[in-house]
Amino acid sequence: MASTREFCENGFVVKDIFGCTELIQECLDKLTLIASRGLERKFSNLSNLGDLLVSCFNEDKESYVGLLKAFANSPTVQNFASLPGVIALARELGVNEPSLVTPPILHVVKDELILNREKVFTPAHQDVVSTRGSIGQLVFWIPLHSIENSNYGIEAWPGSHILGELPSTTSGFGHTVSKDFIPDGNPAYLEMNVGQVVAFSQYLVHQTHTEGKFRLAVSFRFNDALDTEWAKRKYFCAFDRTTNVNEYNDARERAPKQSKDYFRNLATRPTN
Repeated sequence: MASTREFCENGFVVKDIFGCTELIQECLDKLTLIASRGLERKFSNLSNLGDLLVSCFNEDKESYVGLLKAFANSPTVQNFASLPGVIALARELGVNEPSLVTPPILHVVKDELILNREKVFTPAHQDVVSTRGSIGQLVFWIPLHSIENSNYGIEAWPGSHILGELPSTTSGFGHTVSKDFIPDGNPAYLEMNVGQVVAFSQYLVHQTHTEGKFRLAVSFRFNDALDTEWAKRKYFCAFDRTTNVNEYNDARERAPKQSKDYFRNLATRPTN
């Protein structure tokens, strides 16, 4: 119950999760493989991976964004949300029956890879404004490497979760806590080791530290499917997944129309 007490007091808790370190290594290997188009098989170090992503970015920005989406949607990344330790922690912190708001999302921050600084460096905000799911909704944030002052970590105002939903204004990011309502004092910088996760309340006021070298992280959110108040609101959640018809029609013109050669090649491909 120590995690619960810490969470209730601060609005967040950092915890080691069994199996997380091994899954992180698998993810780094997978991202290296995809970014190198299969030429490199294993992750070597964070600096080399950063340079590899910058190369992809400079070559074709649209393709780079697609590459990250393809990686984020791999089963390896999605497995973070189903780690037994993650589910157990969610239940300990009040989410009795975890229900994903969205699949795990990838966060990549490096100066040379920034398309829109306002979208990357989030100001002081509360996640509840953009989701409005169950009241106990939890956010999980998992770095794929250690987080120090040089890694664009999370800054949070401990105890701000008990203030409820604060007035907010629109920003380039989407929304930010109104200036007069940002909690007093300096936020705490959350340093984390590999294999640790931070779980925090959707009401916690937090922001991105704006100085660093490179950051890779995965995040996801859980609603509580057993929350009776949420059930009365017909399980509404502002996050949704729909097809953009205009983009679909445009992509349709560029997509391959024939599949015969693909399956012929697949049938004759050597097996390992």
